[in-house]
Amino acid sequence: MKKFAASIEKGLDAAQNARLLKAEIDSVFETLNEELSEITKGRVGLRREMFLDLPRFGSGMSPYFNREQHLGLAIVSENTPSTEIARWSEDPGGYPCKLVLPERQFYCEDRDALESVLAELLQRPEVGDVILRHLRASEHDSQSVVS
Repeated sequence: MKKFAASIEKGLDAAQNARLLKAEIDSVFETLNEELSEITKGRVGLRREMFLDLPRFGSGMSPYFNREQHLGLAIVSENTPSTEIARWSEDPGGYPCKLVLPERQFYCEDRDALESVLAELLQRPEVGDVILRHLRASEHDSQSVVS
């Protein structure tokens, strides 16, 4: 008869390790958001968020009602719809994380790799443009409220 105690112990250890790694990943995003908030005076943030996949051209109406979802990284601000800047996935154990751009995929095996990939993402001109659009929209919203 099979004894399962060793397997159960491994599963419990893996669950504890996954919690620690996911907390580490969350802390990287918290640090990123603190710095982004400081630069944008609290008006723009970055969040992991669910997005609907776009239906394929010529696939009829049913895909509009039964669309798949995926996790992405989004630039967010008040009163402006979030803007996806990359697809995101995370292993159930925390790492590896995967960041997907249209032309390239990045795999992050640890905190250093994750920080480097996110820094590279934020340097991209199209991401800077998205942040600027959200800033302008939030400036416009705050001016229209004051007026």
